[in-house]
Amino acid sequence: MKEYKQEAERDERFDLLTGIGNKYYFVQCFEKYISDQKRALYSLIYIGFQIEKVNKYYGESEAENQLKYAAKELMVSTSDINLVARLSGGGFAVVRAAQSEEEAGEWTKEVLHRLNRYGEKSGKDFHPNFYAGIYMLRRDDIDCATVLNNAARGYHYAVSRGTPYEFSNASLLNSEKEKMQLKKGVFEAIEKGEFKMFLQPIIDRRKQNIIGAESLSRWEHPTKGMLHPGKYIEIMEEEASISNLDFFIFEMACRQLEEWKQEGKNLFLSCNFTRMTIAQEDFAEELEKIAGRYEFDYSNLVIEITEDVMEKNKEMAFDNISRCKALGFKIALDDIGSGYTSFSDLRDYPIDIVKIDRSILNSAVTEQGIALLGGLIILVHSLKMMVLCEGVETQQQFELLSQLNCDYVQGYYFYRPLPKGEICRILDEEDLRAVRGKTGR
Repeated sequence: MKEYKQEAERDERFDLLTGIGNKYYFVQCFEKYISDQKRALYSLIYIGFQIEKVNKYYGESEAENQLKYAAKELMVSTSDINLVARLSGGGFAVVRAAQSEEEAGEWTKEVLHRLNRYGEKSGKDFHPNFYAGIYMLRRDDIDCATVLNNAARGYHYAVSRGTPYEFSNASLLNSEKEKMQLKKGVFEAIEKGEFKMFLQPIIDRRKQNIIGAESLSRWEHPTKGMLHPGKYIEIMEEEASISNLDFFIFEMACRQLEEWKQEGKNLFLSCNFTRMTIAQEDFAEELEKIAGRYEFDYSNLVIEITEDVMEKNKEMAFDNISRCKALGFKIALDDIGSGYTSFSDLRDYPIDIVKIDRSILNSAVTEQGIALLGGLIILVHSLKMMVLCEGVETQQQFELLSQLNCDYVQGYYFYRPLPKGEICRILDEEDLRAVRGKTGR
């Protein structure tokens, strides 16, 4: 009976596949052997690979072989401390002494190099990618579950960035904590009316007056204040709720165009759509349904697409964009120059406006940079399309674009993105000045 109990205890504390300790074992050892006085001398490293992808593309047996290989390599690498365990899935945890982040990073880098040689050593035709998150223990890090979670956040951040390893420092942990808080509220934010439409005016380069605007979103968070897209777009993409926001802003733009039509203002609005939204089969039908609720000239609504849409969802993107064009909407290609567009895309897609990425304008400070910018404008004009240059921030840039015959400009030199009400006030003032100019008053 005693031997049976000892065997059962071993099964409970050890991973049967790899033969090393499991999470239960790791927590026991952490609490028993890492004392308060010495805790700050250690680092906890979460190391793993994306086992779901290996299972999907190479099979479960291959994933198991990779787990065994990793466990063996980690045991060899940690023979001086013997505190290594397989947690779950493709994740392992290691605690080792480290006097500094530099020392912990060097050790992790070396171990990852050995782990990533699995394909080479096993004669396989693929090379797995192991990543790691490093958390430098503090004296008050008593709860093992918390420090494991801290290190795991560094691992997931490394995976998302494609970097070998990341330190789970205070900055990263605070950022991740904020991200989790935003995730909890993002689903209800649209229904609660927390998302607002901001507009950044687009200027006719020749007349230097507002002819339209780009529709942008801002999240008026109840506790964090006004948040810019960089704070929530990635979260909404991860949670598959970004299309809800895209269609919400589109509807607000339709409503605004109807109001302008009733006021006698002939202006256009452009709307951005993420790759995930444009990839939906019913994308064009959804736009038609929303726009059908309002009275406005469809040619005053511009659908903005980015270069990566055409690269990664070519057939669906072409079909959806062509259908939008057939409905009467105009099409703008955003951020040209960021790396994806080919000349054939400019030829084949029904594009009305090409928006030159601000990086091209910022590089137009040398003879070659100016030649590139000017050449792009000539090319677009030769294809019977209009040119809009983004990121205009100085008078010098505006004068250069005037010399190069750019059609439209947009940027902080004229206006920053502003709340819808503020833009409407500016437009009313423009109308008043125009009337006074005609009457001489």
